[in-house]
Amino acid sequence: MGTVLWGLGIMLFGALMVIKARSMQGIFGKVNWAEANLRGGTTSFYKMLGIVIAVVGILIATSLIQSVVLKLLTPLFKGLG
Repeated sequence: MGTVLWGLGIMLFGALMVIKARSMQGIFGKVNWAEANLRGGTTSFYKMLGIVIAVVGILIATSLIQSVVLKLLTPLFKGLG
């Protein structure tokens, strides 16, 4: 049950980052890399980061995070064992 609550909390934080991207920019300031490389600048960066955080929260809430991380990282460490 605790994992579900943690996941939902993380998902909510990510959703708030997407909704309040301008407020995040006011609190944390501009991201120079995002201003130079993204069309929407810092606001787009905070929105994309919020989406990633929300997806991670959903994966944690549904207990799929371990499977996804293993699937993504297994090819990197295949030849080490």
